[in-house]
Amino acid sequence: MDRLGEVLWKDFLLQEFQVCTGCYFVISGCLRFFRRTDDGSEQILQFGIPGW
Repeated sequence: MDRLGEVLWKDFLLQEFQVCTGCYFVISGCLRFFRRTDDGSEQILQFGIPGW
């Protein structure tokens, strides 16, 4: 199934414990993959940018 979607600024593509059921490509903008540490801060694990 082909379909285009949009993730708006500050929205989540997936949240903790959700199972990913698709394959996603960044056409414009940037996605950030992060986790929360025990002290509540964010640890950035990966960025997703167009063409990468």
